[in-house]
Amino acid sequence: MADIYSPVPELNLFKEFEDNCSESYAQWAGMDDFGKMSFLSDDPELVHGLLRFASANGSGSLYALWKRDDRDDLATLPVVLLGDEGGIHIVARNLREFFQLLGALEGDLGCDWEDVFEQDQEELPAQADYLAWLEEKFGLTPPDDAWDIIEAAQKELGKEWAAWIRPLIPDAVSSSPE
Repeated sequence: MADIYSPVPELNLFKEFEDNCSESYAQWAGMDDFGKMSFLSDDPELVHGLLRFASANGSGSLYALWKRDDRDDLATLPVVLLGDEGGIHIVARNLREFFQLLGALEGDLGCDWEDVFEQDQEELPAQADYLAWLEEKFGLTPPDDAWDIIEAAQKELGKEWAAWIRPLIPDAVSSSPE
């Protein structure tokens, strides 16, 4: 294969879909350079612990995979949202859940140190194409409520995420449930 986007087959399929879709299909800014986010810090654990793959909105928020362990299947890693105004929060337990989340959002996601929130809703002329792709490639449909995915991920992984991120970014608010 000539130009491979990432070592994650699911992301490569997603990138192919996006490259062939000329209209908005989900509430987000789109695929981004895949890889480490060396701009975050000089701390190697932080730099190597997050793998950027997308822009969450037009103002600088990003999506990344959290390398919580050394598993080979990167698609099974949790997805985090890094807000352009601060905050780093878990939003999905894995990449397939993230794909479902995109299909269910009513606005693009943003966050600050306290919360994750939806903002800046746009029309999605190609949303039906995205939902058909999601069903065809993965046999998935989005939930009725996008927040079910976010809340489940935060409930399941919040404590582990907080234990990992707090020593690296002491002011980070964990995604753990109250």
